[in-house]
Amino acid sequence: MRSKVLGAFVPVVLSAAAIVPLTAGTASADPGCAQDVYGKTVWSGSQQAYQIDVTLNRCDRPTRPMAKCAGLGGSGINYGPSITRGTSRTEFCARGYEMVNYGWQVYCSGKWNSRWVG
Repeated sequence: MRSKVLGAFVPVVLSAAAIVPLTAGTASADPGCAQDVYGKTVWSGSQQAYQIDVTLNRCDRPTRPMAKCAGLGGSGINYGPSITRGTSRTEFCARGYEMVNYGWQVYCSGKWNSRWVG
């Protein structure tokens, strides 16, 4: 008898659960902090740098460009000044070095978070 009662109860519970929207969970800890960042490679002769333009930054998070330069002597990362809107550029890679990766960092939750795009 117990299995018949449980069998009749399960479809009612499942149909009631289907009414609850999937977005009924708790609100996200990070609200819609939309950010539009556009990047491009900048040249000076044979030297490269990376430039970003921040056009939208709803939470005003500091953002800075970064470029990884590599050559025979090793590699390193150049960072540009942090901005919340506008344009920022890294230093040019030293002569004999080339830019092998690039992107930007966003300061969030107490640390710089990298977004490599190249």
